[in-house]
Amino acid sequence: MAGILLLLVIIGLGAWLVVGALDAKSNLEQARNSAQQAKDALLQADTGEASKWADEAQSHAQAARGATHSLPWNIAAVVPWLGSPFKTGQQISDVVAGLAADVLEPSVHVGQALSPDHLFAGNGHVDVQLLRDSAAKLSEISTAATTLDAQARAISEPKYLTAMRDARAALQAQTSDLSGLLDHTALAARLAPSMMGADAPAATSWGFRRTLKPAAPVVYSADLEFFDSTTVLQPWRSWDQTPS
Repeated sequence: MAGILLLLVIIGLGAWLVVGALDAKSNLEQARNSAQQAKDALLQADTGEASKWADEAQSHAQAARGATHSLPWNIAAVVPWLGSPFKTGQQISDVVAGLAADVLEPSVHVGQALSPDHLFAGNGHVDVQLLRDSAAKLSEISTAATTLDAQARAISEPKYLTAMRDARAALQAQTSDLSGLLDHTALAARLAPSMMGADAPAATSWGFRRTLKPAAPVVYSADLEFFDSTTVLQPWRSWDQTPS
């Protein structure tokens, strides 16, 4: 009798684990897609769409995290070798939940500062006040994104299950991309106002060129470059000559 009860418990836990795995996979995929949609909306300064997608990402992320931290999943995750994909799944869901809550949601409030089109006030001039007003929040969000990027890179590689390996790699790429965008924008918000003479009369004038190529962030004494993955903002300093 005891053996039958034990068998029923094992079958029940197994069924719970399978259902949880399917639920976690679906919600993680939807959370990742919603996060990408939110990022795209932020770059267009469409805060309404960004807020909608950020809320959806958070909802799916929390559902996935709940599934990957259920009782049967926790038991499976500690089994040597066999439990490695389950441990990876838990780590992935933790990062996705963190991205939704600590990066995407607060980013909605500084959406215009993340959009290249809104940073330009017209005639090639940058909206320095927008950058200055958003600097503190951008720095806070950038720090959170950097922490989550490091957490994503530390996710253990599963011993088997290609689907879990692919999910890990996709999350790491997406997190790195988002962290880079926020880091470069936060850097510009810190440096651009003073470099462009917002704090004191400047002896030089500034203009901006836009090119469609990615570039690594570089800070020189005379210029600053940062990117949003598609657009490079490249300021120049000029005196009496037109920059080439």
